[in-house]
Amino acid sequence: MTILGLDSRVRDLDDGTLARMLMPRHGAIDTNVYKLKIKVSYEPIYEPAEGVSVTIKQNNIKKTGITNKEGYICFSNIPCGAYYVEVAYTKKNKLVETAINKKGSTDWAYKNQKEMYGENSYKCNLYVYEMLIKSGYSFPLKKRTKIINSAIAIVTALTSIDGCSDGIQTEEYVPYSAEDWALSKVPNTKKINYPEPGDIIAKNLPICLNASGHVGIVTYPTPFRGFLKIDNSDKLFFIRMKRQSISAGDYKINEDTSNFWQHFYENSKEMKDIYFHRLVNKK
Repeated sequence: MTILGLDSRVRDLDDGTLARMLMPRHGAIDTNVYKLKIKVSYEPIYEPAEGVSVTIKQNNIKKTGITNKEGYICFSNIPCGAYYVEVAYTKKNKLVETAINKKGSTDWAYKNQKEMYGENSYKCNLYVYEMLIKSGYSFPLKKRTKIINSAIAIVTALTSIDGCSDGIQTEEYVPYSAEDWALSKVPNTKKINYPEPGDIIAKNLPICLNASGHVGIVTYPTPFRGFLKIDNSDKLFFIRMKRQSISAGDYKINEDTSNFWQHFYENSKEMKDIYFHRLVNKK
């Protein structure tokens, strides 16, 4: 088996992913058949992609299989030639399906009011909470003490036995913040290192004045579509699928490969403030 190395050419495919393709060394026609092995992995945060569908096509040839836990799939009796390859994450996750159904919505936009969140306030944690509830999770709210500072509050306080001109303390229940998610303060969840679709991704922003951080939902990785070439020997090809997440941005709900993930590509210092959590409570 030949493993692609320095004699391979890297091609930039239409969806931005890369596949290493070995170019033919001669023009002779080879009627033999070979073994094609493909390894699929995620990026960033490298991890073998288990259980993804891989399909190769050429004229009347079409073969499909599922990668094993190491991310490998092997096709036998493959004639020479160029093959169109499709790699897709085909498993379904209820939370992801619910979340991406709201992609493009402005309901959780910074400028809009929604639920207890006023205008000009970030609502990424509210979006995550509401998607959890819509997906069938029985998820708790966080109890918070709120001090009402208003003329009415002061008058009420001054006429009470324990008069206090600072305001009135009330209790309210709100979704857990992005900081809570990042710092593992959310019940019925566990911190993980390698996220899967349906996990929660959170970034802590300890020095931000108007937000404690940012939180979203890990969605399906981007599909791969491209061409691989088989010449006169067994081959091993490497394919990577980019991780994605969805979250409430300034203007709308966005799904992308950059928001949280760019810090891993850049190996920036912000990378250490991004955390992943998996839900462990029952629906």
